[in-house]
Amino acid sequence: MNLEARDSVRRHRAQAPLIDRVDRYLRREDTILAHVAAWFSPDVPENSEFPGHYYLGSHRKRWLVDVPFGIAGTAITAIPIAVFGTAVWLEDHGPIFYLDERMGPHGETIQVRKIRSMRLGADKISPEEVDRINLSVGPGDDPRNTRVGRVMRRFEIDEMPQFWQVLKGEFSMNGIRVMKQSFRDSMAKSVDPGDMEKWDAAYDRGPGIYNPNASRTKHRKDDKKRIHDDLLYDRRASLGFDFYLQTVTDLRMIGMFRTWATARSYAPLKDVVVDDIPFQIAVLTHQEWNFAKHFINELALETALLERMKAEGENGHFLDIGASIGIYSSLALRNGMSVTAFEPDPQSFGRLMANTEINAQRRGQVQLIDVALSDETGSAALFSDGIEHGCPSLRRTLDQSTFVEVPTFTLDELILNGLIDRPTFIKIDVEGAEMNVLRGGAQYFSSPEAADIFIEVHPDFLPLFDSSAEEVIGTLTDEFGYTLVSSMHKQNEVVMSFSKRG
Repeated sequence: MNLEARDSVRRHRAQAPLIDRVDRYLRREDTILAHVAAWFSPDVPENSEFPGHYYLGSHRKRWLVDVPFGIAGTAITAIPIAVFGTAVWLEDHGPIFYLDERMGPHGETIQVRKIRSMRLGADKISPEEVDRINLSVGPGDDPRNTRVGRVMRRFEIDEMPQFWQVLKGEFSMNGIRVMKQSFRDSMAKSVDPGDMEKWDAAYDRGPGIYNPNASRTKHRKDDKKRIHDDLLYDRRASLGFDFYLQTVTDLRMIGMFRTWATARSYAPLKDVVVDDIPFQIAVLTHQEWNFAKHFINELALETALLERMKAEGENGHFLDIGASIGIYSSLALRNGMSVTAFEPDPQSFGRLMANTEINAQRRGQVQLIDVALSDETGSAALFSDGIEHGCPSLRRTLDQSTFVEVPTFTLDELILNGLIDRPTFIKIDVEGAEMNVLRGGAQYFSSPEAADIFIEVHPDFLPLFDSSAEEVIGTLTDEFGYTLVSSMHKQNEVVMSFSKRG
């Protein structure tokens, strides 16, 4: 085994310290939202940890937010709307704007104006097919999008014309997000009728563009959570809270663009060779490079996995569960394999996108999905203090101080419904959540054609999930019919290889 790494390309441009501080601030957003909402709210539950003190506004005073932000938004977005609108027309000579019918208050309808991001006729695709497409590739890479539309959807540029609609008074900047009638009816099937009645009354007070569901993680698959957050916002709505939400959303849009831009800067690049397979890693700081070297050095010791990658080549499909920044996936790509990689941590996922993009050798070779695989579909808190600290986990394994809510899916749901290709071998590194992944894939893992598994077992973290290394091994061998082929101890983990083929 050998490991060679050297710097190439020039150093990354100077970092923006102010944006870095804002980014760190926004990582604590759940806690900040609770404090700010309580501070500005006149109506806080008696058992609330954060008692309210002042009330600076009401629903009737939303124009104090709508007018300044509406004017600023309309002025700032005028040129981007003209540029992207022209690009849309030049691509297929179709209409520039698209009118999307949404619910208005008191049974009325609202025509939400967007820059058209999709190909002509894409609106005829069924909602079920839309969900399947977005789960498979993500909204930004939806094949229904035009080339210009992919860029617009990634940064929500297609929503810019709505600032003008705010100025016209069709809806507000802040409020329960303007919704399609079909989505409302779908939610009504899965939530308490009393809560739905309260939600309808809140919606009639005036929908808007932004609310806690927009400024935080979107609960696309959890209707109860969405209803809860919408009602919480409605009860605590105030001028001060609306100003806060609007400012936070704008700052996050700036941070989102910066993340996208830096993820694609690829500077400096590191040229790496592991077991005679060359690949490249994009890092932004010296600390990130040290973190990457830790993974690379561990990978160089995993001879069974490396030999398997070489043997599979272009005929293999590598399923990387807990892909982190993509070291294993990048090596698999350079070896010709196709890759499906799961990584729920937003910061790690940004690096994963960059690293797989520079190492992919053909179109469609890699599929990246930013969800956590678990034993049920829904959402969960992911604890992480950033890339340099490592070990994002569904439990507070290393006393992490920050967390983000992430969607969860089961492996069975994805494989058996054809949302991902069947793998030829699997790597699992999920920081103690090994049994969650295995339970969520029980039907697949029990089948005779289930792929071989390389799993990193974390004896120190497993008790936080009410599990143990013995349970992981027993489930794979006794319940799923695997045979333990090899094991290797490294620091506080054990890397094990299991196969159904001897």
